[in-house]
Amino acid sequence: MKRILSVLLTVVMLCTMVSVPAFAEAEYTVVKSFFSTDTGSTNLTNATSTSQVSQIMGRASDDKSTYATRVRTETNNGNHKVQYIIDPGTADTNYGDLLIFGASFYAQKNIGNIYLSGNGSVGISQTLKIDSSNNFTEGWNKVVYVYDHSTASSTMGSGLYGGSWAMYVNGKCINELGENREEVDAANPFDYIGKGNLKQMRIVLACNDASDIGVYVDDAYAYSVSTSDKSGFIAQFEEEAPAVLAASNAEYTVSGTTITAASGSKLSSLNVTEGATVTAFTSDEFSYQLASSDTLEDGNKIVVNKNGIFAYYTVAQAGVSDNVIYSTRFSGGVYASGLTLANSGYFTADYVTGKAGKQSADTSLNFKRAATPGETSSWMGNNIYTYVFAPIDKSYIKYELNFMPGDENFKEANFKTQGHGNISSLLYCTDDGTSANHCLNRYQWNKIVYIFKNNTTTIDTTATKLSGTYDLYVNGVQIANDVAVSPAKTNNKATATDTPLRFAIYGKDVTSGSTVDYTAISCFIDDIDVRWYDAEPQLRQMPYAIDDGGETVSVNGSTYTIYDDVKVKDIKYSEGANITVFDVPTYDYYLIDSNALYDNNLIVVWDKYNQYIYYNVKKEIRNNAVITPYVGYYVAKANLKDAILLVAGYDEEGNMKAVNFTETEGPAELRIDGNYDTVKAFVWSSINQLRAITDVNTYISRPVVACWGASITYGQGATNRDTDTFPAALGTFTGFDSYNLGVGGETQTSIASRQGGLDIRLTKDTTIPASGSVAIEFAAYDKDGTYAGVVTPRNADLAGWNPVTINGIEGTLGIVVNNDVWPRVLKSATFTRKTAGEAVNVAAGTQMIVEAHKYNEIADIMVIAVSSNGGWSPENTTASDGQSAELITLLDKMIANSKNPDKYVIIGLTTGDSTKWTQTHAALASYYGDHFLNVRDYLASEQALTDAGLTATDTDKEWIAAGHIPPQLINNPAPTMAGGTGYDNVHLNSAGYIRMGYAVYQKFIELGYCVAE
Repeated sequence: MKRILSVLLTVVMLCTMVSVPAFAEAEYTVVKSFFSTDTGSTNLTNATSTSQVSQIMGRASDDKSTYATRVRTETNNGNHKVQYIIDPGTADTNYGDLLIFGASFYAQKNIGNIYLSGNGSVGISQTLKIDSSNNFTEGWNKVVYVYDHSTASSTMGSGLYGGSWAMYVNGKCINELGENREEVDAANPFDYIGKGNLKQMRIVLACNDASDIGVYVDDAYAYSVSTSDKSGFIAQFEEEAPAVLAASNAEYTVSGTTITAASGSKLSSLNVTEGATVTAFTSDEFSYQLASSDTLEDGNKIVVNKNGIFAYYTVAQAGVSDNVIYSTRFSGGVYASGLTLANSGYFTADYVTGKAGKQSADTSLNFKRAATPGETSSWMGNNIYTYVFAPIDKSYIKYELNFMPGDENFKEANFKTQGHGNISSLLYCTDDGTSANHCLNRYQWNKIVYIFKNNTTTIDTTATKLSGTYDLYVNGVQIANDVAVSPAKTNNKATATDTPLRFAIYGKDVTSGSTVDYTAISCFIDDIDVRWYDAEPQLRQMPYAIDDGGETVSVNGSTYTIYDDVKVKDIKYSEGANITVFDVPTYDYYLIDSNALYDNNLIVVWDKYNQYIYYNVKKEIRNNAVITPYVGYYVAKANLKDAILLVAGYDEEGNMKAVNFTETEGPAELRIDGNYDTVKAFVWSSINQLRAITDVNTYISRPVVACWGASITYGQGATNRDTDTFPAALGTFTGFDSYNLGVGGETQTSIASRQGGLDIRLTKDTTIPASGSVAIEFAAYDKDGTYAGVVTPRNADLAGWNPVTINGIEGTLGIVVNNDVWPRVLKSATFTRKTAGEAVNVAAGTQMIVEAHKYNEIADIMVIAVSSNGGWSPENTTASDGQSAELITLLDKMIANSKNPDKYVIIGLTTGDSTKWTQTHAALASYYGDHFLNVRDYLASEQALTDAGLTATDTDKEWIAAGHIPPQLINNPAPTMAGGTGYDNVHLNSAGYIRMGYAVYQKFIELGYCVAE
């Protein structure tokens, strides 16, 4: 059964949505059917805010469910519920005898009751609650409601009855058909369900207090039938609930919902109800699935599913679970009893999923402290922390958690005891220093393990403190070993039998005299586990990426260096681990198996114990020289090992006019100044032997194309960005030097600023120090000084952002981006000068020159692919089809700032179907004439597939008919055109980008920029 209940809904064939068994004794005819799907319908809708998620509560990874929320507001107190509505919107009265309404629900928070109603929320069913009497429990619940039209009145009036009904919850009959009939009061101004007539039916999930509601809904459907045997037909809904049965030997025992597994028992040993499937996960986050050969461990969650009815079990191991002091993974957006979130007056807490490379179903706690000077002037305001109470008669206490410093204002963290006494060293972020304690990675998950070793397990009733040592580990690296420490007992009482263990988080606060201004900080914690041990606890080995000895891959610290083309599927990692790969370190786009790795890709390696390690990709092609022309100079690059790099420039007669060489080991870069007809780069064995190691790389002066844009230009989704992006393909087709100046996620204003059509100017007076870095702020301005909008570089290492020059001083731009808003904006930026000198005062309004500006001096032709990321106007809003005038104004400024303003191509937007961007494309075509290319018209065609050597599938044809680029040309396409979590319907794959480059090439021929071969 397919997943459903999105904001948009559609009617689909009954056979694709609901399987209705045929009973020999109960013939029936389906009269009407209504379904909610991913793509939309007006017949089964929801009246709530929704989002699509996958793999919730043990469902399959490709099974999408709808998360529905309703927030009670002060002006809408009476409508505090989530509801789904069948509303045919027709006067047709032929609805058969029985109406069947079914759905699966998982109540995440604050669902008080569930019931069926007619229009106007008049109840027509029993109210269900999460308790054993109604058989509605935590986890997925299958609810089926059967309404008998034939027993209702043909018209509704005072004192008349509605139809009788039956209800089934998880296969259990809650109400027999005919057992209940609901009286409907005609005084209510709405129509209801009468004999053969349906106005509306609602399934309502309600909460009686002011709390938010959150619920997952899946597999919702409705249909009506006519049948001569009602009881025979509805018997199908009373199903056997699946279960884990007794073991065939001594591997495990079952008691209620607990499976006690013997040591070494495998998942494959579990015996379940016939016809059911069993899935196991490391915990109730359901983010890491066990293989059938994996050993069952304490805390594993077992999910048994039969026909959409789920049963849940938790694995326990004798002698293991007894030592748990506190353990939570925030799977339901709550923290279990035993954990205290302290300083409650000075912080707030909420829950997020899928943070920093975690799976979309993995919920973490966002621990935030607001900047509230005055309110936090006491000592309590300087930190936020969690704590648990640990027994003092145990030999070892281990406190471990995942922690992510999610804010640049985070300063330090450590463990404390009673009275905030330090019982560990301070932990800082790596970007703040280089000592052993600068070990936390900002914006990434860090595994922290603290072990207190008690010198004696005998409780001394005369002392207020313990005596012992501690070990501290961060991401598998030992920070402290057997350091003496004296934790205080609870309340500093000698008779106390436990001690608080606190994990404290501090901000980079500002002191003005005796006043402290507490900065806002936002950090994340997850997977907290505190246990005691009689013997020293063993640490789990952190997952890791595998180094192949430097032949193809070299792993050094957090850098994953590749020397040849390596694809995602080629990455080797430790046994039992998984990987997720992102295009850039902002976790915006997934890379899939066939995608090649490039500079700044982020690899996240994680294991079933929720330990995370991160690697930044650095691509170096060993012993292969690459020549790049710039304005007035050329740069040759190679990665050298036992070799030298030499670069030389020649005039038109072949005379050498300039030469430079280096014997550097590793990455090498050489520059020669001037303009030459030919430039050659050589990689030789040594300066004495001059034995060639690679072929000579020769650059011959030819026309230059500058391609400006965002992720479509950058080539997100391409298997090989050296050859498969549209700028690279354009260079291949034309023989021109085609430069890829795309940066994923950038707005059109940011692109125009990087290109130079807009100026980038400082917005505050700044003093550039004699050396080092300084914080700067900047924005976009027209040439006349008029404010033009926000500038947000998304990756300062790409497409000519660096180096930058301010007031004649060259340096490097560093950025921190706020990824919690769209379009993105800068949180902070720094300028680090290249060479030391005198401090210089720079006034607001001073222009910042970026390296990319120089491409306007050498580019003979400019190509601009319009960014759909927004920023078409100074307001920096999301791109809108009604903003074509603002977009044209911005594009004109880029064209005016190019070398040849009459030689350019404007590429339209590729996202969506034929109904998307119609006004924008019409305006661009009218204004720019032949210089405009609506490339989607070509890409969304069978001809593009044929040109790519592909045969159109039925799905391709369906998408093409809607004016949508077909799945075979898309990177990681979703099952539907509407998209979905974890899928990418925006970016092309290699075949798509090459076809896009071909379309631009054809436009070049049309405009006379090149000649067809």
